[in-house]
Amino acid sequence: PPAEAAKLLAASPPRWIADLGANVGIFGLLALSKYPEATMVGLEPDPENRELLERCVALNGLEDRWEVVDAAAAAEAGSLSFLAGHSALSHAVEPGAENAITVEARDAFPYMEGADLIKVDIEGGEWALLGDRRFATLAAPVIVLEVHGRGSPDPYPVAGAIGLLEEGGWHTKVTGRAPAGEDPDAGLATVWAWRA
Repeated sequence: PPAEAAKLLAASPPRWIADLGANVGIFGLLALSKYPEATMVGLEPDPENRELLERCVALNGLEDRWEVVDAAAAAEAGSLSFLAGHSALSHAVEPGAENAITVEARDAFPYMEGADLIKVDIEGGEWALLGDRRFATLAAPVIVLEVHGRGSPDPYPVAGAIGLLEEGGWHTKVTGRAPAGEDPDAGLATVWAWRA
């Protein structure tokens, strides 16, 4: 994290972490090893990823600190069409898309409320969360977000995400960008957001 966010995390280590798009558990392992008093929830809808995530939790003996939820993080509960089996690039698709499966979608806001650290990497699903009026009311002092072009309402997705975060009262810093020429639907940037 940027120095400002790292300072907040050091001063008040996270006790509750929400990992939206937990994938196979790399972020989770890092977070739980860095913050040994923390507990975490990880939402992951891709069956292959989730199987590896559950193995990761078990092999590291973290079942009492790390809850895995078999669902996609969304702005409202329901179901969605999902292109699974693409590792970190699995994502929601339009209903009827070829090779799509149906997965449960959970309202992510109850998982984020009260979180001290939120990680969002949901391959374009972040736009529904960022655009929800509840997002600005979250008390999390630190958020790390992977910004995607897929689903962006803004022709400049990184600037659009930063604008929405800053409207919610967070300070922001881009800490990584995809190289020029990358797939516009892939992750475009990692954005850290923090507020006291």
